[in-house]
Amino acid sequence: MTTPHDKALAAACEATILGEDENYKPVHLELREAEMAISAYLSSIGGVVCQRNPSAWAHRLNLELDQFLTEFTGEPEHPFGEPGVEFSAEFTVNSTPLHAPLPIAGKGDEWILVPEEMTNELIKAATKDRQVLVFEKGRYYNAWMEFDEYEGGWLWMDEADSEPNPSHYRPLPAPPSRSEEGREKP
Repeated sequence: MTTPHDKALAAACEATILGEDENYKPVHLELREAEMAISAYLSSIGGVVCQRNPSAWAHRLNLELDQFLTEFTGEPEHPFGEPGVEFSAEFTVNSTPLHAPLPIAGKGDEWILVPEEMTNELIKAATKDRQVLVFEKGRYYNAWMEFDEYEGGWLWMDEADSEPNPSHYRPLPAPPSRSEEGREKP
């Protein structure tokens, strides 16, 4: 836990005593239960609307002596390999879904899975003049589709000419209005 949000949530869980166990020790609210309750409440009052499906996953490989390694991916499977083969079987892995708030519900601002077969919708959405934001293995960047007859069809392109292979894409937000462009930064 490193963010103020995480620390506040952990403090609230520690302060919330649900009862006692068989040894008369206090039973505190679990962090995951608190996260779900807060998210559900905020969504119910319209304060924060979150995606139902995770936008990414945080995978934490817990090592010895409070050391850990964290990786962020777009998949629920952790990238650390098989316990006892790629890392010690004594270590544990926690995978947590990350749900991003949607700026405006129903505005089409959610991530779109890149189809296995090229579609007209994707070709129209991702042109050189109308780039999209793409996600690939924890990395975000602008990309577009181009037809390359030597490669045999439509390919993803980016400014780095890195032959991208994104898993998801979404439209870029509208540029700032003229009144916002001239405004000085605070």
